[in-house]
Amino acid sequence: FDLAKPPMDDVNLRLAVAHAVDPDIINRAIFFNQVIVADAGMWPIGAWVHDSSVERPHYDPDKALEYLRKAGRPDGFEFTALTYNHPVLVPSTEIVQAMLKKVGITMNIEVLANGPATERFFHGREYPMYLTGWSRYPEPDWLASLAYKSDGYYNAGNLERPEIDRLVEKGASLYDREARKQVYNEINKTVLGEAWFVPLLYGVNYAAAPRRVRNLDRLMGWDGKMALREIWVDER
Repeated sequence: FDLAKPPMDDVNLRLAVAHAVDPDIINRAIFFNQVIVADAGMWPIGAWVHDSSVERPHYDPDKALEYLRKAGRPDGFEFTALTYNHPVLVPSTEIVQAMLKKVGITMNIEVLANGPATERFFHGREYPMYLTGWSRYPEPDWLASLAYKSDGYYNAGNLERPEIDRLVEKGASLYDREARKQVYNEINKTVLGEAWFVPLLYGVNYAAAPRRVRNLDRLMGWDGKMALREIWVDER
């Protein structure tokens, strides 16, 4: 969400949207149940900073209606969301559109190419919400500094939040992993609690090859990227 762009500058409307979407349906309809419904923040399962104990929005249409009432929009509202022309993202966005309609929220959809969409959301600030994918990075500060700091490249609204800035800087300055995790949990309480970013699904990679292809279990590297240098073929 762009926290500075109406109507999503109202935290209650962001939470109404977040509670109206059931990612399990997207998983079944688009991914054939082959990915994972997100249970935490933007640091996914397998990342050392992942922690599902931090409270986050889950599918609950009654809560969505409650947040609409809190925002003074009991009959819903209308906005335009952005996505890019990806064969998975476009139909996923259409499912989100249908879910929101059930609680009275009308979401129009604009589809652009990836580059223009990202530029016009994060820097043109033309849209209040962007449905997109996100890369996995093992170092949590990559996400925290770029997306959560007030001047972060991927912080669309760039609202001044000095308390979050201090936590991001603290997380980057520590060496102890558990101490850092506690800091990132504190960040997640705000990011998820105020619906800055609301992950719906965590991706899963599948790979298959003939038996003569060795080290296939090492295909995905520690950084979540394909490590093809580890793969070799046994010609014997």
